[in-house]
Amino acid sequence: MIRLLPRCFIIALFLLIIGLFPSFNANGRFAIGQSIHSDTISLFNLYGKNLENIDVKKFVSKLYPNPASNYVIIEFDRTLPTNTHLLVYSFTGSKMADIMISNLKVDLNLSNYYRGLYLYQLIATTGKILESGKFQVIK
Repeated sequence: MIRLLPRCFIIALFLLIIGLFPSFNANGRFAIGQSIHSDTISLFNLYGKNLENIDVKKFVSKLYPNPASNYVIIEFDRTLPTNTHLLVYSFTGSKMADIMISNLKVDLNLSNYYRGLYLYQLIATTGKILESGKFQVIK
């Protein structure tokens, strides 16, 4: 059982990233279903008890086109903290971009991106992850 725990978390993280959200039940097993997007996230331990609710502030107001081929435009909410960085990673973990956000819109050129799923993070100057998301590149 102890050796299976890291695999459970890795599988759960992977499913969360691709849009499926695992839900844990009382015996420590998890079921998979479509994710429902909300402004509140509930965290669960392996025993299915609710730990806490966290309010999530969305700073990305629009990301389009998604899927994209040549470029993706990311528009931000006016409440985005100053000196926030946009980091983009390939699904294999390679850092593709590190952009200091200077206005409320970023045009991301995808000419050096291969077909696949990419993850983005908004990072505050303190290093705190403000938001994470994904977009798809098709070529």
